[in-house]
Amino acid sequence: MHKYFKIFVMSFFTLFIGACCVATVTAQSMGKAQSMKVDNLSDEQVLMMMQRAKSMGYSDQNIVQYAKSEGLSSLEITKLSGRINKIRNEENKRKRTFLNRQEEKKKELQADETKQSAVQKNQKIELDAFPSTQNFGYHVFNKKNRALSFETTLNFPPPIGYVLGAGDQIVIDVFGASEWNYTESIETNGQIFLRNVGPIYLNGLTLKEAQEKIKARLADVYKELLGTNPSTFLQVSIGKIRNISINIVGEVNVPGTYTINALSTVFNALYAAGGPTFMGTLRDIKVYRQSKQIATVDIYDFLINGNTNGNVHLQHNDVIIIGPYANRIELQGAVKRPGFYETLEDETFENLLTYASGFTSSAYEKRISVIRNNDASKQVLDIYKEQFNEFNPQDGDVFSIGEIQNRFENRVIIKGAVFRPGPYALTDDLNLKILIGLADGLTGDAFTGRALLTRMHPDYSVETLTLNLEKILSGEIGDIKMQKEDVLQINSIYDFEEEQFVRITGEVNNPGVYRFSNNLSIDDLIFQAKGFKKAAIGGTAFISRRPLEQSAYFQIETEQLVINENLEISDNEYLLRPFDHITIRKNPNYFEEKSIQILGQVHLPGTYPIESADERISDIISKAHGLNEFAYPEGASLIRKSEFNRSSNDQQEKKSNLLNFLDRMDSPHSSESDLIVIDKINEELSYDQKKYSPKNESLSAIAQKNRINEISNNSSGTDINLIEAESIALDLNKILSKPGTIDDLVLEDGDIINIPKKLNTVRVIGKVLYPNTIGFESSKGLKYYINEAGGFNNRAKKMHTYVVYVNGNAARTNSFLGIKSYPKMAPGAKIIVPERPIKIGVNIGDIIAISTSLITSLTLIGVTLLNNP
Repeated sequence: MHKYFKIFVMSFFTLFIGACCVATVTAQSMGKAQSMKVDNLSDEQVLMMMQRAKSMGYSDQNIVQYAKSEGLSSLEITKLSGRINKIRNEENKRKRTFLNRQEEKKKELQADETKQSAVQKNQKIELDAFPSTQNFGYHVFNKKNRALSFETTLNFPPPIGYVLGAGDQIVIDVFGASEWNYTESIETNGQIFLRNVGPIYLNGLTLKEAQEKIKARLADVYKELLGTNPSTFLQVSIGKIRNISINIVGEVNVPGTYTINALSTVFNALYAAGGPTFMGTLRDIKVYRQSKQIATVDIYDFLINGNTNGNVHLQHNDVIIIGPYANRIELQGAVKRPGFYETLEDETFENLLTYASGFTSSAYEKRISVIRNNDASKQVLDIYKEQFNEFNPQDGDVFSIGEIQNRFENRVIIKGAVFRPGPYALTDDLNLKILIGLADGLTGDAFTGRALLTRMHPDYSVETLTLNLEKILSGEIGDIKMQKEDVLQINSIYDFEEEQFVRITGEVNNPGVYRFSNNLSIDDLIFQAKGFKKAAIGGTAFISRRPLEQSAYFQIETEQLVINENLEISDNEYLLRPFDHITIRKNPNYFEEKSIQILGQVHLPGTYPIESADERISDIISKAHGLNEFAYPEGASLIRKSEFNRSSNDQQEKKSNLLNFLDRMDSPHSSESDLIVIDKINEELSYDQKKYSPKNESLSAIAQKNRINEISNNSSGTDINLIEAESIALDLNKILSKPGTIDDLVLEDGDIINIPKKLNTVRVIGKVLYPNTIGFESSKGLKYYINEAGGFNNRAKKMHTYVVYVNGNAARTNSFLGIKSYPKMAPGAKIIVPERPIKIGVNIGDIIAISTSLITSLTLIGVTLLNNP
C-alpha cells in the first residue's frame, strides 16, 4: 500500500504539471514535482487527491509528507497544507450546518406531531362522546371544510355605520373650486390633526357623523363648502382599517384573544377560533360589550333561514361566550339529513324535522318512535303525525323514523304471451278475462290449453292452480277472480318446442349458431355468416346432420360440397334441416403468415416470420445474429399458447345453476315470494364468492403467472392470456451446440423466446421471516440465502422448499436416509418456502368417543367369536 500510495501522489503532481494521464513515477516526474506550483491547482483537483488518498486508507498529513519527501519546496508544502486544511474546514462546516438543519427539522416535526396528537386526542374524546358522522352545524366554522369560509375581506368600503377608532386611517378629499387631500390616522387620543385646521376628535363616531364633523371644521378654511350652491365638495373615506382585539371563551376549539380587523363579525371570529366544540352550543352564542350582552347568535337560524341579525360587527374588547349545549337530539332513519341536532326549550319535533330537511320519500310518517332517558331507565314513546307540532324533544332523545314496507296492497302480475306483461292494480271486479284485456290481449303464439296461476297465502306459502285458458275465455267454464299478489303465467307454443338452430364454423367471417327457418339454404346461412374467408378458396363445405330416422347404428349423416375459386358452393340451393352443422374447411395448400418473437439478449431482437414448417429455435437465433455478451442462456425460456380450459368444480357448477335460475325468473315483475327466493340465492352467491376467492393461490402458481406476465409485457405483440399460455424451459447451450436435436423445438405461431440478462441476485419468498432479494454468490447454497432472509418462520414447510430457476425449471429439497440434498443455486433463481397446513388437534371428548367406539367394536367381535367357535 505504501508503494502504491507514493506512486499515486507523484502521478497526481505529474498530471497537473503537464502530463495527460497517470503513469508510473520516474526520475523525470520527480524533477517536475520540485517545480510544481500549488497555486495552479484548483480546489476540485486538491479535493480529488484528498478523496483518493482517503479511499486508500491514508490521511491528509500523509499527502504532505510524501510530497515533501519527493522534493516539493517548503513554500509549496506550506501552501499545499493550507489548501488541504481550508478545504477540510469548509467540508466540516457544511456537515455541521447540514446536521443542525436536520436537527431543527426533527424538532419542528416532533413539535408538530405533539401538537397534532393533542388535537387528535381531543377530537377523539369528542367523537367518542358523539359517534355520529354528522353533527349538524359543527363543521361550518371548521377551516378544513373547504365548502365554507368566513374569512373577512377588505375589498369593499366600510358601511356608513362603521364606528371609527384609534388606528383607522382617514382619507379626506376636497375637490371642486378648491382641491386638497388629507390622509391621517386616528391617534390613541382619538384625534386626527389637519394642517391649518387643528385636531378633530373622531373616536366613537360613525363614518357619517365623522364626515359631518370634518366638513364643519374645514368650512372655516374652505368657505365654498357651505351654502345652498357650494362650489367645493368634501368626501371622507377609510384608507386602512384598524385592528381590534376580541376574546372568545367557553366551548370553542381554540379559545383565547384574537387580533382581527374592525370589519369582522361574530362569524369571522368563530371561524378564526375553529368554531364550537361538540360540547358547545350552536343555538345560544352570547356577545358581550362592556360587560353587557348585545347579541345572541343562533347558527341554525342562519343555516336554515339565512338570518344574520345576530352576526353583529365586533368592537375592541368584545367577548364571545360559547356555553355548553342544552338539548341534543338524535334523528335516525328515513330523514334527509340524519344526525345529532340541538334544540331550544320551546321547540317541537316539527322544528327538528325542519332542521333535518324533512322526511325522505320512503319514510313512514304516521308514527315516530322515541327512546327517552328517565331517572333510572329508558322508555319508548310513540308520537303521531297530529302531535308533531306539540311534542317537545328533551336532551338525549333518539327519534327513529321507519320506512314504508316493501309490499303492495293491490298488485297482481301477468307474465308470458301477452302484449303488455307486468304488474296491474287489483280491483274488486278484476278477474282473469279483465286482466288479459288490460294486458292488451294474448299474443298470436299464446298457448291457451293451460295456464298457471301462482297464489300466495297470508303465511307466504304459495299454491299453483292449473287453468284451462281456452275454456275460460270461451265461457265454457267459470272465470277466476284475482287475488292480491296473484301471478298468471301464460306460455308461448314455442316454449314447448326445442329451439331449432343451425351452426356454421370454420373459414367464415362470423361463425356461430343461427336460428333455423324453413327453406333456409346453405347459401343463405353463409350470407348471414358474412361470407367466406380467403382461406376457403378451393376448400370444402362439410355438413353433418341428424338422420330423419334415428337408429343405434346411424347416428349422424355427413355430406361434402366443393367450394370453387369464385367462393361459390356447388349446390348453393342445398336446403338445411334443424341442427345441421356446416364446417367450412380450409384449403390444405393455403397458409397464413406465422411469426414468433425473440426477446432479450440477442443482437437483433424482434418479430420474425416462420419461413418453413420445420423451423427451429436455433434457426431464429441465427437470424437474430446470435446471443450478445450479456446473455444468460441458462435462463432462456419459451412462452407458448396452449389450448385448454379449466374444468369447473362442483361449486362452480352449483353457482352456474343458481345464475341460470335467476335468469329464468322475471325479476322486474316478481311477486313477494319470488323476491324472498331471489334474496336467498343472491346471499348464497355472495357467500360463495367470498369463500372461493383466489386468495389461497399457491406461491408456485403466482411465480409462474408473474413470469409469463413479465415476458408478455415486454412483447410487442398482443397480450397473453395466462390461462392459455405455458412456459417451457430451454437448454439453450445444448440447442446451439447441437441444432436440430429433440431439444431444438420446432416453432409454432405466436411463440415467444425470452433470453434474459444474467441476474446477480436470488429472491427468497414464502414462509421466511423477511422475504428479500439477496446478491448471488456462487459458493453459497440454499441454506445461506434462507438465513439471509431471516430463516424459516414457524409456519414454514421446510422439507418442501424448492427453487424455481430463470428458465422456469424447478428443483426441490430431497432427503435419503436422513441425508438432505439441496437444489443447486443459480443467478436469478427464486427460493419458495411453502406454508405448513394447520393441524387441528383432537380434544378429550373426541378421544373418549373414539375409545368407547373401539372398545364396543372389540367386545362385539369377541362375543361373536365365542358364540361361533
